[in-house]
Amino acid sequence: MPPDPDFIAAVVETARHYGILVICDEVLNIRQSYRGASARYGIEPDLIAAGKTIGGGFPIGAIGGSRRVMSVFDGSAGRAKVAQGGTFSANPVSMVAGRVSMEAMTEPAFARLEAMGDRLRAALTAAIDRHRAHYVISGAASLFRIHPKGTLPHDYREAYPLPDETASMKKMTRFFRNEGVILPAGAAACLSTAMSDVDIDKIADVFERFLTTTPVSAGEAR
Repeated sequence: MPPDPDFIAAVVETARHYGILVICDEVLNIRQSYRGASARYGIEPDLIAAGKTIGGGFPIGAIGGSRRVMSVFDGSAGRAKVAQGGTFSANPVSMVAGRVSMEAMTEPAFARLEAMGDRLRAALTAAIDRHRAHYVISGAASLFRIHPKGTLPHDYREAYPLPDETASMKKMTRFFRNEGVILPAGAAACLSTAMSDVDIDKIADVFERFLTTTPVSAGEAR
């Protein structure tokens, strides 16, 4: 779900006023654009944290930021002001896998992923409308999520599933798994560059068939 622009502006303004660093977690959200979610939503962070995707599936983590902030790690002229290291720092397998992965993640690749994401989210929403089902779709770029709700949630409290909604999600993930599609329990998933329109059609078709075999209309839901 996209962040509230006013909330983002207030957080950044407050941080700047008190000299607090603005840090953006791009570990998952780097999927939202070639320059990450921070650029997508107009944020200029002092630091970003990245991982997962930039390792090509291998353990990895990275931080980056402005020259002013990153200078504390500079040891070229003597001992750095702040030490940094980690279990997988400079791990050769992660470095090679990450480089190959990042070389494949070009701006056109991100644009293609976003187009596929838009197409899938529209297809899932259309299926919900046809069946008047108690579900709603959120997401951006290559990310999508199926919520067992009648309206799109705006915060954690609204998104938290009720017991009957949890049960319906378990049925859905089992149905998807039996059809050869691995969907996380919370139905928060992402597309990849290895996928094509054929895969998008399959996901949409499986969801349509799930709604057909397990009808839950908006009128029947709480």
